[in-house]
Amino acid sequence: MPSPIGSPDLFVTAFRRWIGDRPLTADACKDYLAARREAGYAQRSLLLYYHVLKQLLDADGQQLKMKMRRLHTFPPYYGRSDIERLITQAERGL
Repeated sequence: MPSPIGSPDLFVTAFRRWIGDRPLTADACKDYLAARREAGYAQRSLLLYYHVLKQLLDADGQQLKMKMRRLHTFPPYYGRSDIERLITQAERGL
């Protein structure tokens, strides 16, 4: 079953197409990630690209280090009426 996110091979193929004949360097990877950001890619997608490119450069004996924003997933918000309804149900023993 194919991954819903995409395989690393797809990311590398897209990067190779973008880079063309230029050499594989950390700066080229940073430029690629900046181009993806400007194209409107989500932060989660950028993190996936970053990790794939980092492994690609590691295999080539180079390092890619960038500070990427961490994703924060907040718990769902419950309004005051929802809480009051839960308290009322708890008081009634339901």
